[in-house]
Amino acid sequence: MNMAKKIAFANGIMKRVVTYDGEIFDPSGTLTGGAENRDEPTLTIIGDIKLIEEELHLHRIRQQQVEHEYQQLNRNSKQYYDKKSKLSLKQKEIELLNLRLQESSHCVTMKEIEDMQTRIKDEEKLLKKLADEKKIII
Repeated sequence: MNMAKKIAFANGIMKRVVTYDGEIFDPSGTLTGGAENRDEPTLTIIGDIKLIEEELHLHRIRQQQVEHEYQQLNRNSKQYYDKKSKLSLKQKEIELLNLRLQESSHCVTMKEIEDMQTRIKDEEKLLKKLADEKKIII
């Protein structure tokens, strides 16, 4: 505004100057209009509306993306809990089968055989030791 005033009233120029805001500086002394227009210019309002519409469009796109991610996470969560449930069920089955195996007669017999083999090895060691002592004494 100050620049427009300097230009309008400068020596050698003395021309009518209109600012972007619509203010008129006329060196001839012409008076214009009444009160200052305090409304925003229409082009500014239209520009603001377009910016807001663009932001709204971007927010809607982001909303769709978030909703898609949410649906995907829900599907993944359901699959996870289904598989976790199946895993838990299989683990319990394994525990039961192990218990049944331990209680089966075959397992008991195998355990007895292993115990007897251990005793045989111990007795053979003792027998060898006694035979060595007998050789020393004789």
